[in-house]
Amino acid sequence: MNKLIVLSIVAGIIITVGVVLYILTHVTLFHRITIGGTEYSPGANGRTFVQILRNGFDPVNNAICKVTILYPDNTYFAYDSLMQPLGTDGLYYYDFIAPETEGVYMLSIRCEYPNNLTTYYASGVKVEIGETINHLYETYLLDGTCYEIYPKNREIEAIFNFTEVSSDTGELDVVFIGNMRRYEEDVINMYAYDFCNNNWKLLPNKINYYHPVVANTINDNVSCFIQDNTVSIKFEGSVLNPFQRLCIDELKLEGYTPSSQYITELRGGGEIHVEMKKTVSIPSNETPEVSIIS
Repeated sequence: MNKLIVLSIVAGIIITVGVVLYILTHVTLFHRITIGGTEYSPGANGRTFVQILRNGFDPVNNAICKVTILYPDNTYFAYDSLMQPLGTDGLYYYDFIAPETEGVYMLSIRCEYPNNLTTYYASGVKVEIGETINHLYETYLLDGTCYEIYPKNREIEAIFNFTEVSSDTGELDVVFIGNMRRYEEDVINMYAYDFCNNNWKLLPNKINYYHPVVANTINDNVSCFIQDNTVSIKFEGSVLNPFQRLCIDELKLEGYTPSSQYITELRGGGEIHVEMKKTVSIPSNETPEVSIIS
């Protein structure tokens, strides 16, 4: 028999969070979930996070949490993107750079428990278009040192192959952590190769300046994306800035089987506010008028 889940809602500066939590199967544990965020100026570093506590106090550190963030016009800023585990206190977070579009960004978060979670790193890369700096192993560790790809004729195309991926994998998350130089129009698309249809499938979340973390989930006909225990991921895009570069600090593939006994499915709701900060000029003998500078 399912128990009612009591939600604890904590906000940052000017954020309202509403959460509805559902018990899906047979587990009857009491959970407390907290979603956090804040208010940002365009271009500021942002973070939203979720905390999961079992029985109200015991941190849950072995979940998979994903966030969806909507622009003020309800288009996707991030779609079902994997959050990073802090590793302690039941905390999971998602980093971003606040876009130029001002307004309220609604967000939702869902969490589940995976079975047989395995992390894979690329065993090889073929750069079809572009120039590289550093070695592929720089993508194995999040340490601030990047595997860099520079455009050639303003184009970037690189294929990363992940081997020894279990054919029994039920869901795959492709996770990029890195950055691009600030130029809003420059976007790198992420694709996964579909061996059943012999084509590249475009994944929804794209790499650009505003997304230092980009994660895409493959959960439909997953077996079509694994052949001979290999998964192929392609980065491809045209850039307007000739001095642009793609910095890959960490690139990984996380495979797992969704649990047949979910503890919970979290449906979180909240707001991220993006607006220009206003500065108040304090009057003095030199500046006798008070003014607000946008």
